[in-house]
Amino acid sequence: MLYSTAWSGAYSMGITLKSNALPTTMTSGSAVGGNTDDGHTNAENIDSKPESTNDSLALVPFTPMECSDMSTATDEFSKDQPDPDTIKMFVGQVPKAWDETKLRGLFEQYGRVHTLNVLRDKVTMMSRGCCFVTYYTRKAALKAQDALHNIKTLDGMHHPIQMKPADSENRNGK
Repeated sequence: MLYSTAWSGAYSMGITLKSNALPTTMTSGSAVGGNTDDGHTNAENIDSKPESTNDSLALVPFTPMECSDMSTATDEFSKDQPDPDTIKMFVGQVPKAWDETKLRGLFEQYGRVHTLNVLRDKVTMMSRGCCFVTYYTRKAALKAQDALHNIKTLDGMHHPIQMKPADSENRNGK
């Protein structure tokens, strides 16, 4: 089994470092014991704590991947992330009785939803009748806006849905 420290830049970028065995001497607060006589690593072989420890370091086991596997892993990760140009939309005039499941059903008619956040009262946890929705693609967000904004009135509401890009003025420390 191979180990990489969690803080390692290579590990955080998903790069696999190949090694045939663990070194017999570990330093800087290593969490893994030395090798046994038969060459296997055994965490129970630690008799004393190293002189200097760093609790923020940890050894994390992982299995090596070939370069072709790396692109597959990266592709799978990127499939779960929205496009970089996606739009977070504010949606108003939503029935307070509707929960995330019912709203997701409405919004997913126009594309795959990445996040959906219903705004709720802090004390009562009741919906405030609005939400934020982020689609995986900008195209899906604009398609939903074209179909819903000032057009569709949901059951129990007197005014049509208001769907606009969320204000970005106060984001990113600006």
